[in-house]
Amino acid sequence: MVIRGDRLDKPTYRIIQTILEGNTAVCYKCWHEIFECHCVQKTISLLGVTDALAYQEPQLLKALNHPHLTEIWEAQWDPDFGDKAVTFTMPYYEGGSLHSVLMTERRFSLGEAITLACHVLDALHFLHVERKIVHRDIKPGNIFLSDGATAAYLGDLGCAAPIDEVGATFSGGTPLYRAPEAKSGRYTPQSDLYSLGLVLLEMVGGRFRYEDISQDDVQRRLNENSRTLASRHLRPPVHVPDALARIINKLLEPNPESRPRSALDVQRDLQNVVHANWRRASLDEPWTWVGEVPPARPNQLPRDVEVEAKQISRGADAGRIKLSARWRHRDAYQWRRLASLDKRVDPDDQTAWRSYFRSVSTALFQAAARR
Repeated sequence: MVIRGDRLDKPTYRIIQTILEGNTAVCYKCWHEIFECHCVQKTISLLGVTDALAYQEPQLLKALNHPHLTEIWEAQWDPDFGDKAVTFTMPYYEGGSLHSVLMTERRFSLGEAITLACHVLDALHFLHVERKIVHRDIKPGNIFLSDGATAAYLGDLGCAAPIDEVGATFSGGTPLYRAPEAKSGRYTPQSDLYSLGLVLLEMVGGRFRYEDISQDDVQRRLNENSRTLASRHLRPPVHVPDALARIINKLLEPNPESRPRSALDVQRDLQNVVHANWRRASLDEPWTWVGEVPPARPNQLPRDVEVEAKQISRGADAGRIKLSARWRHRDAYQWRRLASLDKRVDPDDQTAWRSYFRSVSTALFQAAARR
């Protein structure tokens, strides 16, 4: 039956719009007439996931309280599918889902991506260690952002399942974000970390071209115990510093035993990454990246930095790329060129590109330290 006391002529929830529809879930943005606030109703199909908490012990989901897990206000069995689907009511996060933000072609800065990933890792540490639960469906659509995208909240625990005595559970989740060990049917906390590695890669490099990805190819790769995307799609972008690139690559190791031991370990490593706060600013030529170098001392201002890449059209270097950089103090109007670092590289020479960003970052960090 409907919620006790709910009037059919004046329901508690008013659906405003459909946010997302898929094969296993439908999501609505609603208005709560009593609380006078927005919320979200998400109906999740439990077909094929009878080991999930939402199927076996849905009451436990209400008890999973953590600052970076979405709250669950209430849950109801779906009237059309009985115990094969459940509708959860949750707060509405003004920043939307990470998926919706990525679909706008937004590139997060390195600092933003690290902060948001650390929030999700905090939630995963709570699930894995304190509650012995594997999420099993880490993806951009299940990560929600605050207004301004300063905080992240891990949601959609409908597929989450308890870890057994050997530290694993059955596999599940969205195919593209499944770990290579999915075929074995055994998922561990390292499987969640693999999926988060894909999400972190998207935050710093832009979304995967979902429209160009063959689901048949994804399934074939999973059947071969391989990563769902070819290696060329899994390289960290050239502006990512070596320390962060190593973390991403380790998260995406095909062998789960080669991945980090825990979410807490990854969080600590991310927080120790020293970086210029790069962000890809332009996808069209001339390609640009903007960033900032934090001050070395409390009384200093950050330094803004910009890298520009232009294709050379004439001469012996035609077809190559000219890289140049400039910087300024945060309170200054005039930019200063780093002319000594100008460089010409081949378009596909990833090593040379990475070396250039490393040189620019190093030069500015050293200058800030000398001041």
